[in-house]
Amino acid sequence: MKVVVFLSVCAAGAENFAPVVLYSPDARITSGEFTRPLAPADTISDSAQISTGRDKLYLLACPGQILEFSTGTEFAIYPQGRKITLLRGTMTIHTREEGDTLCYSLEIDSAVVRFASPGQVFVRIGDSITRFTQGEVAEHIGYAPPPEKWYKSSQKDGRYLFSLLEDGKISNREFVFEFPSARPKFFRQYARGHSGYATYRGEKYYWGGLVYQMYLWKIKFVYDLWFAYSFQSGFYRDWAGWEDWVDHIKYIEVFRRGDPVFLRVGLIENKRYGRGLLVDNYNNAVFLPFEKLNGAELNIDLANFKADVFINDVKYPALFGGYAHRKFSDRLSIYIYAA
Repeated sequence: MKVVVFLSVCAAGAENFAPVVLYSPDARITSGEFTRPLAPADTISDSAQISTGRDKLYLLACPGQILEFSTGTEFAIYPQGRKITLLRGTMTIHTREEGDTLCYSLEIDSAVVRFASPGQVFVRIGDSITRFTQGEVAEHIGYAPPPEKWYKSSQKDGRYLFSLLEDGKISNREFVFEFPSARPKFFRQYARGHSGYATYRGEKYYWGGLVYQMYLWKIKFVYDLWFAYSFQSGFYRDWAGWEDWVDHIKYIEVFRRGDPVFLRVGLIENKRYGRGLLVDNYNNAVFLPFEKLNGAELNIDLANFKADVFINDVKYPALFGGYAHRKFSDRLSIYIYAA
């Protein structure tokens, strides 16, 4: 059943519109004595109690109004009486037009109601009408207020769903959603410190440094800037040449593991081939942080073909490993291992 069909029905008579589930990875609905998973494109025509799991639930309450229920939210809905009782959790209202009145009245127990869209919306809560402006939250005792600009990412997700509805793209249960809030930023960076001591070549060193991680689209760059000091011979490196600085690149990754193609250059970790008979838990870290090799790893993961190859050091290769898997049918597969 397509959502766009319900939109045309609702335009003719909003009072007869049954709420439609837009997105529901793990929510469950209980009606009478029966409990079942709630799936996209389901309609809710009878009174029921709904609880979300580890993901959100988006419900098209009526044309131009989407209700977002956060993780761990529980509520009862009465479509015939146009009423929702929030038992716990958080409900976020998204509206297409400014100045709308929510088509459902609310009863709030230990729950939170908030508004993410631009403009304002009027909501009947109990016996009174409450006006919400963008970012406004109806709190309850013990509620921890969200960040000041919490509504920015939520608003983008709401606009995304409205655009899908207008284009008629949410039409079956196999639709793949790409919420703006779930998309990784084009550029991200992190840093963390680390320290310790170790005996290396007969001397005791105290070392410390900073691991810097940078993500640029599908590229991950990790740099380990560390220093080590011994009371016998001073600093471990004199930092005279550019090679000393380049050697502190921990690794560079292009794409991610699980993508059709994955490439890593630098530190190679946890390689295992032939069920551990050929290579078992290999890594090219000789003695971190003092010594390491700069290897390379290539992984291909397609529907019927998988392959993985690596060398322990790009400059002076001494170890090679790899495997390939070709699936011809459910009964015939070929595996090749080498090291």
